[in-house]
Amino acid sequence: MYPTVGSSVHIQSFKHDGSLHRTWCKGFVLEADEDRIVAVTDHAWVI
Repeated sequence: MYPTVGSSVHIQSFKHDGSLHRTWCKGFVLEADEDRIVAVTDHAWVI
């Protein structure tokens, strides 16, 4: 199951060693399929 276009998602970024790098509070999905999810943020808080 993929997020729908226009829905909001919680985004996490990981380092090459698997540790958490950054977390964004909200991103909006522009495109989603089995290979990738494309999301955009606009003034989102980075935790």
